[in-house]
Amino acid sequence: MRWSGEFSFGQSWVAFRGRCGDNAFHRHATAQISVGLDGPVTIRQADNSVVTGNALFVRPGVSHQLEAHGAALLILVEPQAFVGRRLMSETEPQNVSRLPAELQRLIQTDGALSACIAALDDDEAFKLPMDVRLGEALTFIETSNGARIIERAANEVNLSVSRLRALAQRHLGISLAKWMMLRKLRCAAEALASGCTLAEAAIDAGFSDQAHLSRSMRQVFGVTPLSAAGAIGTEQAKHSISSE
Repeated sequence: MRWSGEFSFGQSWVAFRGRCGDNAFHRHATAQISVGLDGPVTIRQADNSVVTGNALFVRPGVSHQLEAHGAALLILVEPQAFVGRRLMSETEPQNVSRLPAELQRLIQTDGALSACIAALDDDEAFKLPMDVRLGEALTFIETSNGARIIERAANEVNLSVSRLRALAQRHLGISLAKWMMLRKLRCAAEALASGCTLAEAAIDAGFSDQAHLSRSMRQVFGVTPLSAAGAIGTEQAKHSISSE
């Protein structure tokens, strides 16, 4: 069975909504929310135990296989990000568990995919106001190219590299390196969606080669770059995907 649907990248998450296809046992560095849109979803673990429910939560690094009958919403979240920390603290400690009803109600299953977990992220207990210097440094990184980008961004806002990294961890909830990796993966997906080859997308996004891109995409999100070729950066440029 083929996968068919759409992707959206956030600052520390990626979401897929559509029909789920065949998948083997896999694990990834992100936490996973699985919400059935046409009925319950099932997560099978490596020991062959299963958990079934309308919305399930899989902790990072857990070997699992998704069994969805029809359409589903899948959200992969960096565990150190604000949403990830909230999910990790407000769900059961098991590797796979049913998502609590109060959290499930905060997930938007229709409408703009980019806003699917906006309500989950709206909790001041898990975040701080953005430091102005960090905001300026992130803008510099997003609009600049070349080597030693973090060092140059730190110099631009009169911070040491270590201080800039500390601010990123504190305010973004993930390390600056992970934030940059997510940005690169998003750029690669957009390049693929625009018609670039895998090799071209890898170079455009700053990866050493297509193998590096493929390895990074699988490690972070558990999907291949071609499966994420429909990823979007804005609501004005939606693309659907259909992959083996």
